[in-house]
Amino acid sequence: MFKNRVAMLAVCMLAQSHLAIAAGAPAPQEIKIVLLGTKGGPSLLNTDRLPQATALTIGDKIWLIDAGYGASLQLVKNGIPVRNINTILLTHLHSDHILDILHC
Repeated sequence: MFKNRVAMLAVCMLAQSHLAIAAGAPAPQEIKIVLLGTKGGPSLLNTDRLPQATALTIGDKIWLIDAGYGASLQLVKNGIPVRNINTILLTHLHSDHILDILHC
């Protein structure tokens, strides 16, 4: 369900940027979505995937959406400096969405 929300957000942002171009506005900045963790639930028995975390970059701005366990490690692995995160957004306060917030 979370992946669907992120995908819908990306589609809306891209559609909006195309409307702005058609209206003569400056070209949009690059938009990038990095799925850092997609595992549901708090259990860490399955180590193939990590809990929820998504990085959204638009130009030089970086938003972290949720900070599940392992988010900071995944940021580093994907070349996204933790110190460059502008905002952390939490969808809700379940442990699988917030366990790594102190590291980010």
